[in-house]
Amino acid sequence: MKNTLILTGIAAHLQQQLQQEFGQNTYFLTALGTVFALEPETGYGDALVDLVLRNQITEVYLVQDTSCPVLTHALNPSSGMETCAHNFLQQLAKDHSAEILQHPTLAGQKKCLAQLNLYRQAEQLRRLPGFSALLTQGKVALQVRVTDQAPVRATFELQPQT
Repeated sequence: MKNTLILTGIAAHLQQQLQQEFGQNTYFLTALGTVFALEPETGYGDALVDLVLRNQITEVYLVQDTSCPVLTHALNPSSGMETCAHNFLQQLAKDHSAEILQHPTLAGQKKCLAQLNLYRQAEQLRRLPGFSALLTQGKVALQVRVTDQAPVRATFELQPQT
């Protein structure tokens, strides 16, 4: 029996759907906009590694749904949303505007921004010494998923760093 950890956003309410797919041994951590503060000074990364070790987690998924209102707002800013997650995603959208604007529809742009965010989060996880060691030893697999409130099927495999 494998244990799975899913890091996802709050607004999409994907926990029940993902629990049905992955089973009872599924743990969830949520953050607004699927923006986790994994910088070393926060201590959050160390706590995450501790959670993985204590619960013998073998799979970690980063999941973001394109219906996330923080994604929409980052692409179409208006007043009223000034959170760290919003500010981060808005800056990410600015930094990658050429790539995002290659997609003619808002849906395509949100999917692109979600992928960029998840890849950034995956890179932060890979930089955590404890988590990196687990990946290198093959004790944990890391994957990212972008969903659209439909049945979850769009999985993007991450290639090991060489």
